[in-house]
Amino acid sequence: MMKHLIILLVLLACSAFVYASEDADHVHHVEYSDGLGRCRQYMQSNAHWNHSTIFVDDDFSRDRMYVSMNITHKRAGAVKLVLRAKRDGEKVQQIRLKSYGHGGKGSNFVDTTFDDDASEHFPIWASEAPFMGDFQPDVALHRITGPAAAKWTLLALNRDGHTAKIDSWWLTFCENRDPRQDRTSFQDIANAQGITITPPAYQPAPHQPPAHYSGPNFLFDKRVRQNFWRTAVEAFARTTANYNSANYYVNQVKVMQKAAKLAGEKLVEAKENLKHHG
Repeated sequence: MMKHLIILLVLLACSAFVYASEDADHVHHVEYSDGLGRCRQYMQSNAHWNHSTIFVDDDFSRDRMYVSMNITHKRAGAVKLVLRAKRDGEKVQQIRLKSYGHGGKGSNFVDTTFDDDASEHFPIWASEAPFMGDFQPDVALHRITGPAAAKWTLLALNRDGHTAKIDSWWLTFCENRDPRQDRTSFQDIANAQGITITPPAYQPAPHQPPAHYSGPNFLFDKRVRQNFWRTAVEAFARTTANYNSANYYVNQVKVMQKAAKLAGEKLVEAKENLKHHG
């Protein structure tokens, strides 16, 4: 009897531990506005080792998305960061935030954020550690499709035998506010002041007869005809002069080629004579 009671207590303790772990992953969100629209931020602050999960239960717009983290590891180059999303009845979607090698021997990730619109990629050199700021992910966050509601998992994979520790991380989803909501129309101002605006009655435009071209006739206008033939004669004269100049230089080159050939033949003949009389 006592043995069964002990087993039952152990099972209850294990169930409570598992429930507490799962409940810790269902984090609450903080909502705020960043000037472009509403944002919801889901943060996991329970310390994990190389993987951590955030369950997002409510559906929220994903016009923009950011992934931020604090991770302890003495060599960032030995860590590859991966983000996964899983929804019921769907395949796991996965993207790579950071590759092996980037960060070199630099230590730790401090308030590191991956953002599709960031201006730079994750640093290669260790001199920039600890790695703070916004960086472009290796694979864009928007490659994970679907709503915000999902099981999101961050993995810090390592290849140097030292397990990375995810101290905390958070997901931020934002919607872009419709710019038309920021506009104040004349009708809104009038309504606020109790003024009634009556639009003008529609007045169709008077009928206009089709227009007919009445300008100068190109073929028969004297001024246009004179300018045309003067320009044509000048162009022909320039072309002829250029042709004559080119032809002159071509002839000069031919004369020089003939002279060079003749000189070459005489040189050969002189060498032959020297051989016979030498």
